[in-house]
Amino acid sequence: RLAVRLFGTMFLVAAVGGACRASGERAALPGAVREGAVAAPERVRTVMAQRGRVVGEVHTMGTATAVRAATLGPQITGRIMALSVREGDVVRAGQILAKIDAASIALGVQRARAGAQAAQVQADQAQTEVQRLEPLAARGTVPQQRMDQLAAQRTAAAAGAVAAHSVVAEAQQALRNTGLRAPCDGVVSAVVMEVGETATLMPPSVILRVVDLSELEVRAQVPEGELASLAAGAPVHARFSALDRVADG
Repeated sequence: RLAVRLFGTMFLVAAVGGACRASGERAALPGAVREGAVAAPERVRTVMAQRGRVVGEVHTMGTATAVRAATLGPQITGRIMALSVREGDVVRAGQILAKIDAASIALGVQRARAGAQAAQVQADQAQTEVQRLEPLAARGTVPQQRMDQLAAQRTAAAAGAVAAHSVVAEAQQALRNTGLRAPCDGVVSAVVMEVGETATLMPPSVILRVVDLSELEVRAQVPEGELASLAAGAPVHARFSALDRVADG
């Protein structure tokens, strides 16, 4: 806007000057320098010159980049069902930004739970059978070989139940992975994919990008002649023209 205003002013002066030359008229001089006019005396304040240190500044252009940025992709292969953010949106850590189709994974969770329940029932039955026959085995009514077989079956059934519960946990984790979450507070800098597209785990797809703007790194080139005036730890003032903000570093 400043450049536009300056240009408009210069253009206006040129137009007025051109009109004066075309008409042959003379422009009036300021009152302070008119013929016969006496200029008013100006007040002048004097000070004693003193020695001091002149602090120089080095001006240069640089590029600001976020110290922390994350490119987010799917943790499972599936179709994108929803995108809850757009470019420029501010997000918080843990916020769900996108969702992958979870219908088949939800069915897998149900099957895993059913298998775990069946395995647990078998383990409980084996444990009950061993407990029921232990008094008889102690009196010699049930042979020891039979008890050894029941103990082995009980151990196998218990291991099967543990494995089945692990499958349930994996299925539930896969279900949670259908939601793409922000790893940190930041701003969505790019949305690469759209709803309906298939995001793959391998090769990895990029769905969106989040940058943390709480800390920025500015890289700038300094003319060789100015290097001698720089020192480590010297203050830096970075001005972001687009934001009309100044940051100290």
